[in-house]
Amino acid sequence: MKLLHNVPAVTKAIILAGLMSACQNEKDAIISPATSHEQATDANAKTVTKLLVKDGDASLSYSGVRNVFTKEVVNSKYSKEYAYSGNKIIGTYTNLANYNKINSYDTYTLNAKGLCVESAIMPTLEYTTTYVYNEMNQLLLAYNKNKPNQRQEYQYEMDPDGQGSSLYSVTFYDKNDVLLKEVLFKYVDGTDGGYASFDWFPVNPEHLAQATNKYLPIFGKFSRFLLKQTIEKIYYIPNGVPAEKVYNYTYALSNDGSSAIKSIVTKDSWGKTISSIERKYTTPTGL
Repeated sequence: MKLLHNVPAVTKAIILAGLMSACQNEKDAIISPATSHEQATDANAKTVTKLLVKDGDASLSYSGVRNVFTKEVVNSKYSKEYAYSGNKIIGTYTNLANYNKINSYDTYTLNAKGLCVESAIMPTLEYTTTYVYNEMNQLLLAYNKNKPNQRQEYQYEMDPDGQGSSLYSVTFYDKNDVLLKEVLFKYVDGTDGGYASFDWFPVNPEHLAQATNKYLPIFGKFSRFLLKQTIEKIYYIPNGVPAEKVYNYTYALSNDGSSAIKSIVTKDSWGKTISSIERKYTTPTGL
């Protein structure tokens, strides 16, 4: 069953205003967001003893006894560095290929659970994004604080084993409440009698609000399983027609007992390879 019921956008905005007011009362707490290996632990998980340090073109760095994510460098072209202060994370985006010019400053505000409730990327985005979660700490809604109709809605379905729920779809709307696109997700979760494969080193899905980050573990959990397929349905194209894109994912896993992903191959619906990336890991400090 899907875990989000549709309500009118205006009604939703009113409800969210109350929810976010409650969340902001928690903002004085000192926050230390979950590290990558801590986030990968649940009722079914083994102890994770690796940190992701290479994801395709991205090189990742961590610091401190909690191995907090602090830096991402992509192909020596740009870097994102993160500083932690109280309930805020401040990110600095630097264009390394353009004389180290600073392009933007990102600010993420966390609640007492370590979940992001607001983010602002200046001057790239001239608005604040607000986030709302369900009782399972899963992201339900991300919207423009000043124009709530501009939003992404997240729906979840119960996992086949009944032990959790996974992101099923994300729908995107513009400021005029026009449906732009929808992204559907399928997983290696044992559906239809197949085998299940857990994702022990999860990162955030690519299809999130524009102000999010793939590696910051502050947007809740999306699924316990490896992603098998995404279907992107584009509904609104100026002077064009609706389109659909299908992406299928296959994995090579480490045989060292960690089940870490060594590589990910992405193909389209015709079997053409879109991308092939490798991942590398390191043993975190203190483990």
